[in-house]
Amino acid sequence: AELLIKRVKAFGAKVYLVNTGWTGGPYGTGSRFDIPTTRAIIDAIVSGNLADVETQHIDALNLDVPVAIDGVDSNLLVPQNTWADKEKYNEYAANLVNDFKQNF
Repeated sequence: AELLIKRVKAFGAKVYLVNTGWTGGPYGTGSRFDIPTTRAIIDAIVSGNLADVETQHIDALNLDVPVAIDGVDSNLLVPQNTWADKEKYNEYAANLVNDFKQNF
């Protein structure tokens, strides 16, 4: 992870994290992102359409998330928006942040 960060900084690379997993709840409750949604996000990245878009910052993960992408439901871009149980989302998000801190 340290070498990756070093290279990203040295070359000014942009890094995108694309959730192709579950949304709307944990495994068994939520649903998997569909392929057209994932393709729309990847197409926007590759085409450069996300280079200068408005973003929303997710503090816990230190991520800037686009507020809109053509062909993608904007609610899917902010994970908390897709969970009916916001407390459960906060619990899972806290665990995810902890896992990232321990592993990176």
